[in-house]
Amino acid sequence: MARTIADLAGSESIVTVHLSEAIGYRRADRDRNAAEGATPRAG
Repeated sequence: MARTIADLAGSESIVTVHLSEAIGYRRADRDRNAAEGATPRAG
């Protein structure tokens, strides 16, 4: 996910801001799944 964010930002390398954004999306996805009663995936 961080690589995609970096690509969309036009960056050749992944930097902290890209990782932070990717982590934020992961947390939001996890929270949404928990609210829906979904079983967490491994990984």
